[in-house]
Amino acid sequence: MVKKIDFHIHTIPDEQKDNLFSFSMKWLKEYTAKNEIDAIAITNHNLFDEENFNLIKQQLSPIKVFPGIELSLNTGHVNVVANNDSYGLEVIKNIAMQAVELDSRGGLSIDQYLQIEGIKDLIYIFEYGKSKELEIPTDLKDVTATFGVANSMKFSRFRHQFPEKVPVLFSDAHATYEDKDSSRNDLDKLSSKQTFVQVDAPSFAEIKSCLSNPQKVSLNKEFLKDVVSVNGVNVSTGLNLIVGKRGTGKTFFY
Repeated sequence: MVKKIDFHIHTIPDEQKDNLFSFSMKWLKEYTAKNEIDAIAITNHNLFDEENFNLIKQQLSPIKVFPGIELSLNTGHVNVVANNDSYGLEVIKNIAMQAVELDSRGGLSIDQYLQIEGIKDLIYIFEYGKSKELEIPTDLKDVTATFGVANSMKFSRFRHQFPEKVPVLFSDAHATYEDKDSSRNDLDKLSSKQTFVQVDAPSFAEIKSCLSNPQKVSLNKEFLKDVVSVNGVNVSTGLNLIVGKRGTGKTFFY
């Protein structure tokens, strides 16, 4: 099947980086419903608020909600997303704690970050084409890495230039009605800032695996193969072909 995800949403402002705003669950519900989103990640700047995350997870069900953080390293920014199980939550909470204790404003050094347990089990979204763009550190070459772009044109350009890598387009939204920057909370402006992934279900494991294959990620649902169930058998549109002679029963699927 094909699912739509947005793994870059802010719910708590950072006074050094964001316009101040108050979180609105109503806005988040409207945003996810209007855009028919199947999974999101909460990625606030250098912090993780477990109470806020649990509230969103409960209120948005059955939409999958994953914990994350937009982390400042001293060489640039990267979004990291974890599974929403106890292990994933502990990894994200530990990263957030380290970000505060080791100077979140200046940013963690790569060496400091690499000491945190569980970081290779995450999904990484590296900024591309921005001033805070970060090269993938050598010690993280084997992680699931994607490249966040600002718009559909840059998505297409990136895909043409780097066909072996995976671009993604996410909203970078502020979940509020009161932000002064309309590009961060205007529902119409954000309507095309999500990414389709070819997965059977929007679980963390399936999405993580999918994001390693550029052929399974797109801004257009029609460019991906959908999976349907026929009499309990999963077949994929555009991939499975039923052949046989005339009168052999191709119209029926057993």
